[in-house]
Amino acid sequence: MPSLWIVHREPAARRTLARLAGARANVVVGGPADRGFETAPDPDVILLGPADDFEAELEFAHRYAARRPGASWILLPEAGAGEDARQLFDALPAEILPFPPDPTLLRRRIRAAAAGRRRHDSLSERRVRDALADRFRRWFSDLELPELLRAVDPHLATVPVLIRGEPGTGRTVIAQYIHIFGGSTGGTFVHLPCRGIDGPAPAVLELIRAAVRDGEALTICLEDVDALSPLVQRQLRVWIENGLPPSVVRAERVRWIATAAEEDPWTEGGMLDPALEDSLAGIVIRIPPLRERMAALDSMVISAAEAWCDRHGQRTRSFTPDALAALREVLWLGNVREVEAVVSRTLASHPEDPIHASALALGEPEPRIEGLMELETGRAPLSAADAIEPAEFVEPEDLAPQAEPADAEAADAAPAEQAVVEPVAVPQREAEEPRAHQDGDPRTREVEDPRTRQDAAPGRNDDELAAAEAQSAARLRQLVGSIAHEIRNPLVAVRTFAQLLPERFDDPEFRRRAADIVGADVRRIESVVNRLSRLADLETPEPKPVDVAGLVEETLEAERETIQRRRLVVLTELDRSAPYALGDDDQLRFAFESLLDKALELVPDRGDLYFASKHHAQALDGGPALRLLIRFRSPGDLAGTGAVPGVSLGESALEMTVARSIVQAHGGRMTVSPGDARETVIVIDLPAPS
Repeated sequence: MPSLWIVHREPAARRTLARLAGARANVVVGGPADRGFETAPDPDVILLGPADDFEAELEFAHRYAARRPGASWILLPEAGAGEDARQLFDALPAEILPFPPDPTLLRRRIRAAAAGRRRHDSLSERRVRDALADRFRRWFSDLELPELLRAVDPHLATVPVLIRGEPGTGRTVIAQYIHIFGGSTGGTFVHLPCRGIDGPAPAVLELIRAAVRDGEALTICLEDVDALSPLVQRQLRVWIENGLPPSVVRAERVRWIATAAEEDPWTEGGMLDPALEDSLAGIVIRIPPLRERMAALDSMVISAAEAWCDRHGQRTRSFTPDALAALREVLWLGNVREVEAVVSRTLASHPEDPIHASALALGEPEPRIEGLMELETGRAPLSAADAIEPAEFVEPEDLAPQAEPADAEAADAAPAEQAVVEPVAVPQREAEEPRAHQDGDPRTREVEDPRTRQDAAPGRNDDELAAAEAQSAARLRQLVGSIAHEIRNPLVAVRTFAQLLPERFDDPEFRRRAADIVGADVRRIESVVNRLSRLADLETPEPKPVDVAGLVEETLEAERETIQRRRLVVLTELDRSAPYALGDDDQLRFAFESLLDKALELVPDRGDLYFASKHHAQALDGGPALRLLIRFRSPGDLAGTGAVPGVSLGESALEMTVARSIVQAHGGRMTVSPGDARETVIVIDLPAPS
């Protein structure tokens, strides 16, 4: 006989239910306010009879549904109250029978509920479980993770879990392990890769809704939760603390598991909202990177080879000592996942046994920005010290402050402006004959096409041509990645609604929400297409004097309404004595509009934007340049990972790609770099009249 709890306000009703259920033993009987249930043995089935205003019974269900997650519930409301019970106990996965129930039907339902609770895993579920257990053993057998023991404690089955570590350390494997082997939430494992979500909080809800059904227990795994925007992170905190909106998902129980980068005091790694981190801080598991566990590398390689050979029906092969020694010299930036990938590629590519060092299939690393710089310039990339050391600060009269900074924040901001007033040192060209210019208005001077500077140089050799091809390929990869990123995000919601539409077509609220969200996402895709079409239509710029200071002011004026509505502070220090660059007015306006759009997207309300410009006699390949600096602060920065692997957001964001393409077409240079206090600094050098 299954163990029962019989809960009803009236003693006579409790006796009736015990008789009708055929209870002989393993029965606990009491009212909804009876505290004896707190220490009672866990039941297989709970019979709950709502009466009067349902308040006491609702409180009982609220208190014990989470404490007894393995129990099945049967509600027995009075005749005519079934619909009220269904609405008020909406999040409780219970069967509803009228009181008094038919004894045969009641006993059948009790047996079925108890049998469902003891359901055995299917063969496919067993295969998934065994494969996960084997991977867990291979990856983490050398680690002591005391917090993991708490995470799999059945009494803590609904406590949120935060898993910190670098990508590739196995954070999602830990989350799956907790779901399958820990606690008794059961139900669906919803895996949401947050790095692919670039939208408002409702987009997250729609992804959850598409993956589950009402009444199910859920484990929601938010991979890279720190990649979400700050606004979405704050909304997530509300859902974790107060529950998912009932209008979206009516879940029996929800467990939240989130993965994030480890805290880094130097780079502020993770960008995890502090309030969200507090909500997830019930259990925190930290996974060290592989470079801190190199003593376990040999056993990882051997066990990975054994698993691969067993999975593919081959005899077990081994790696020679020299191969293992070579693997110990690898940096393993991809951590344990990269180890498994290298072992798999090597075994698939080379049938010999044992595997020697020469046969290791380490793969080709993704091109890095530093490597492209070296190809383009023929110089070695800057060292870390070179990259962060500011140039000597020389204050010109028109940009020099009249007094020392009044506080630490102003002092910290000073190095950012140095890029405007002091050009970066570049190799000087050989002396050439001075060009004659007319004095007066620079628009009347002889204009030199900046593109002819390179054309006048001696013919390129093969290395230079190869470098140019590599640079062109890198830019194309960045553009394609930007387009894919910008279009993929709105397509997530469009695809989700398309999948749900057949089964929820009769829901008018769903149709209205689908029309609103899909319409907004289609307009976003149209905006991307229009921007790309405009970029494709640009012709080779004709170098004419362009008033950059005036152009920046006009661009800001066009966004005045947005700036005022969001209460942004915009500071400008524009050089009006020599404001001209050489280029096409419309194209440069397009570039500045793109940069401002991205800045407005990243800067929070009440944030600040800083624009400065300055003419430099020698800044761009030894020639004159007009330098424009844009600085802003945001919860995130453009140095983080972008749409293209190995390339920062500053390199791959579509707006940045558009602006950089236009600047480079003008013979100019554009750099994006992070500053202190989550600053982003964009520096543009454009050819200018002498």
